[in-house]
Amino acid sequence: MYNAVDALANSEREDTMSQLTSLTQYVQIKDWRPTPRDRCFSMSEQEKLGMLRTEQYLDDLHEHIGRKLKTLCRLNTLPLMDKVGKQQQWSRRGKKRWNCPLCNETEDNLTHYFFECPSTQKWRDKLIDRVIAALQEAQIPHLHRLVRPQYNFHAETEYKRCPHIEDEPPLLTPSGFYDLPTSDKLLVLLGKNIGCQTAEKHIDTHVKRFLRKTWKLRRPYVEATNAKYGRHDYLVDP
Repeated sequence: MYNAVDALANSEREDTMSQLTSLTQYVQIKDWRPTPRDRCFSMSEQEKLGMLRTEQYLDDLHEHIGRKLKTLCRLNTLPLMDKVGKQQQWSRRGKKRWNCPLCNETEDNLTHYFFECPSTQKWRDKLIDRVIAALQEAQIPHLHRLVRPQYNFHAETEYKRCPHIEDEPPLLTPSGFYDLPTSDKLLVLLGKNIGCQTAEKHIDTHVKRFLRKTWKLRRPYVEATNAKYGRHDYLVDP
C-alpha cells in the first residue's frame, strides 16, 4: 500500500532525476504518482508508485524496434548528432559536424528529428494525421474497463466514462495539441498522460512506426559514426 515512506522515496527519486539535465524530459513524461485503477493493467498495480511500475508501452511484442527507439528518445539518449557530439567532446567550431546528416540544414536533435527534418516529412505528416485522428476519436464518449479492486476477485466489472469532466489532466483535444509549443508536443508523442489511455496507446503505436521507418534512413551515417569512433549505436536494417 502507498504510505508516507513511499511518497518520500518517490519524491526524492524524482527530485534527483530532475537535477540531471539529460533526464529532464523523462521526468516530465513519466507519471510518478500512485497508479489509479483506470490506469492499471492488473490488480497488483493499484496504488503502486510510478517509479515501481512498468509502463505499458514496453509491453509491446510487435514493435520491438520502435519500442527500443522510443525508450532512447524518452531518456534523451537517441544517438543524434547533438548527443554524439557531446559524448565525443566535439568543438563547436566545426558546427557542421553537429548538423542533421539527412538534410545538413540545422543542428540534429530530437526537435529537429520529430518536427523539422525535410527528409522525413512524409512519415511526419502521417504521424501527425494519425495523432489528430486518435485525439478526435477520444472526444467521443466511450468507456474504459477497470481492473477489479485490490483483493476482490469477485467484484462486478466496472467501467469509467471518458472523457470525464473531473479528470486531471483534462483530455487533450486536437486543437489543444496544435496549440502546444513544440517541446510539449514532443512530450505527448513520447508518452505523457493526455487523459485517455486508448488515445495514448494509438499514439504510441504510430510513434513507434515513425521511429522504425525513419531510423532506417540514418543507418549509413550511424554505421560510419560507429566505425570512426568505436561506438555501438543502435542500427535498423533497411
